[in-house]
Amino acid sequence: MKFFAAILVMLTLISSQARALMVTATSYSWREPQHHRYGRLNALGTRLDDSQIAADWRFYPPGTVMWIQGLGFRTVTDRGSAVRGPHHIDIHFSSLAAMRSWDTRRVRIRILRKP
Repeated sequence: MKFFAAILVMLTLISSQARALMVTATSYSWREPQHHRYGRLNALGTRLDDSQIAADWRFYPPGTVMWIQGLGFRTVTDRGSAVRGPHHIDIHFSSLAAMRSWDTRRVRIRILRKP
C-alpha cells in the first residue's frame, strides 16, 4: 500500500500542480530541553516522529503534505510560536545530532496536498 502511495505522490510532484517555493527550514527535536514540557506529542496530540513538521496553520493546515528538498516527504502536524508565515517551516528530528546537523537552511518545498 505504501508503495502505491509513494508512486501517487511522485506523480503529483511531477505535475505542474505541485506548487514550489523557497522557505527557511529550521529544525527542532522533542529531545531538546526546552521541548520537554510538551513531551513527545505534537499539537495534534500524536507522537512526534521524523515524518512531521511544524508550520503556520493559517497557510499550511494540519495534514498538509510537502516534499522538502534534501529530506523528502513530510506532513504538517505541529505548530510553534516562532513559525510564522508561508516561508518558514520547522522540521522535527528525533535525533539531536540530526537536528543540529540540519540547523537552518533555505530549501525548496513543494506543496503536494492540503486538506
